[in-house]
Amino acid sequence: MNRGTLSIQPINMAVVASGRTILLATDLNYPAHRENQKYGFAILDENDNLVKTADLPLPPGGGAWTFDGSRMAVGDGVAYVMVHSKEPPQTAIATISEGGDIDTRIVAVPPDSDRHHHAEWLFGPGVAVEVYSYLLEVSQRSRAFFGFNEYDLKTGEKVATKGSFPAGFAFGCYSGNEVSMLSNSAHVAGAPGVSPDALRLVTIRLEQMMPRASP
Repeated sequence: MNRGTLSIQPINMAVVASGRTILLATDLNYPAHRENQKYGFAILDENDNLVKTADLPLPPGGGAWTFDGSRMAVGDGVAYVMVHSKEPPQTAIATISEGGDIDTRIVAVPPDSDRHHHAEWLFGPGVAVEVYSYLLEVSQRSRAFFGFNEYDLKTGEKVATKGSFPAGFAFGCYSGNEVSMLSNSAHVAGAPGVSPDALRLVTIRLEQMMPRASP
């Protein structure tokens, strides 16, 4: 990468088919502990030369967008990232083109509650996926359950809800029918002779039908 004088702190990057890089970043002139922290992006060409930098635009209704996680998805010359505004509370899929244009589509994410606790955002084939947890009441005992709400990347519309009981931590890849997670060997069947402290990558099959307690 060619050296430059960009005063930004990189968060993540995505490379589109043309070879250009879309870089998510915060502005070093606005330290993270300050309320007016600025979030934006930089576009680098196929030779890693700077093409453009820009801040995230203001959301409708006021407030300011911040990145809701650092995961990104790529498709058709654009990159996708989730953004969130606290006042008023709203979440959107931000689409950043290789030319530096940005568009946002609001997604109707349920508010946090005892029955729906937002965890993080993943990306799958053509969708942004909200991972959330809630409790199932089973014979007067509570058991945690993960829900996965899928939102179409191009329209922002909710297209599916799936679920699974937890089998680990630190989500990896989401394929639509399955999701990968890290898990301790002690919690994985069929791991004789492996230290209980060893980490394993497990794949969980997602269920199309959610339990009755699903919000």
